[in-house]
Amino acid sequence: MHTTFHLHTHTFYLPLQLHYWHAYALPQKQQSLIIVTEGVGKYRTQDGMFSICRGSVISVTKESQYDIMGAVEGIQIIYEAHGQAPNMLATLSPLRGDSYIVRMAQEMKQLTEQAHPSTVTWHKLFLMMIEALEQHQMNLIHPTETWFAQTLNYIHRHFTAPLTREEMAYQMGVTPAHFSRTFHKQIGMPFNQYVALLRIRKAQQRLLIELPSLEKLGQSVGYMDRTYFSRKFKQVTSMAPTLYYEKLKRVAALNSNHTGCLLALGIIPVYGICPYWLTIQYQHHTQLMHEENVELNREILQRCKPDVVIHYNRDDQETILPIAPLVDLPCLTMTWREQFMAIARIVQHEQKAKSLLQHYDNKIQHTNYILDTLGVERGVVIVWEICEHFAYSINSKFGRSCHILYEDLQFEKPEFLKQNTIGYVKVPIEEIVNYDAAYIFITALPKEPYALQQIERIFESDKWQSLQAVRNNQYFIINDANTFYGYDPLSTNIQLDRLMTLFTS
Repeated sequence: MHTTFHLHTHTFYLPLQLHYWHAYALPQKQQSLIIVTEGVGKYRTQDGMFSICRGSVISVTKESQYDIMGAVEGIQIIYEAHGQAPNMLATLSPLRGDSYIVRMAQEMKQLTEQAHPSTVTWHKLFLMMIEALEQHQMNLIHPTETWFAQTLNYIHRHFTAPLTREEMAYQMGVTPAHFSRTFHKQIGMPFNQYVALLRIRKAQQRLLIELPSLEKLGQSVGYMDRTYFSRKFKQVTSMAPTLYYEKLKRVAALNSNHTGCLLALGIIPVYGICPYWLTIQYQHHTQLMHEENVELNREILQRCKPDVVIHYNRDDQETILPIAPLVDLPCLTMTWREQFMAIARIVQHEQKAKSLLQHYDNKIQHTNYILDTLGVERGVVIVWEICEHFAYSINSKFGRSCHILYEDLQFEKPEFLKQNTIGYVKVPIEEIVNYDAAYIFITALPKEPYALQQIERIFESDKWQSLQAVRNNQYFIINDANTFYGYDPLSTNIQLDRLMTLFTS
């Protein structure tokens, strides 16, 4: 029963024989594929020791030096490879397969046991199995984001566990050599060095909040020996853990709201992204950059030598990790007050932060008193930020004064925002006439002439004029995106003053 299959350009594969095997009787040393169908064991070669189980696929050649241990059994398919291109199947050592490949191999074995097996069906099963393996092989030649992204996710979830290159390669279905090459190419450092760096960065993150014993700190990041942990910490940071805890931190902020928090505390970040109005106010500090005109410059950030980098959930964390530990302050799960206090703890200014928040709360209390005195009802408010093609109705997690209106001044959210989980609702700009409220605030208008003309037509339409807020003259076109963008203490105080002026004018 012979067949040919074109797996790779100018390469043809012919299956010759199929045998049952188990670990106690090593498979024949012929060019073949071994598909593990039952059991758990170990596969040892000169590249290392690998775990194998049901679904594992091992490549064997006449020159293979290997040992298989454990109560495992499976199917060996002997084949020939013809053509000028390399034998791509020979790199499967081992490949983490699946139940589909096992099923194909088992059905092939059952066919060979029949008195009059169907050659066509046997060939078809072999073709289906090789097609499944081909996808794995193509991943070896052209690494996909999928398996590498899975690798990074796994490392970040299990960094405290003993991680080896061989086990990670096996889990991702690639060879150790290919795993190492791809990892170094993508990250810029070897796998073991990255794991050690990640562990120390996690230890630094903990030291931003507390100072546990060296033993507990080391154990929390996967180092059982405190002496070894201390040595690795100094190797990465050039200082002892206690010194890192006690020193005044050089902070980099990759978001304008976090930069605003630092500036409110009197801290100038060594690298900071901030809104335009703050860059004007702090124009002599060249390390503060307007976020609309700058992308993260890793080289500049590295020269600033920060002790900690504050950010949201970025896609490029691996590029920043070699520079400093990262602190993620997610806006959808933390209020602006919580983020402000977290930053204050990092820079050891908690009392000042509490004092600023108390001053703001007193200001809110006074504002609510004035609104009550004026008889301002806390009806539904919609806040629109209108761009070129779309308008965004903002929830209280993205600034634009919504955190003030909805949380502090106790105005009501529109129904379409109450169940929203992403923080805003996006609609075509012509549809804003379909959303009515007691109050409408427009914090930004588009800059493009044709979009402005469209907005003017919308404002002149009968449908817009019929909205409750428009009829009652309770709609406000602020058009100050820079000031109303943020929800740091500085921006929030300015927004509150502007809102108060609008309500009392």
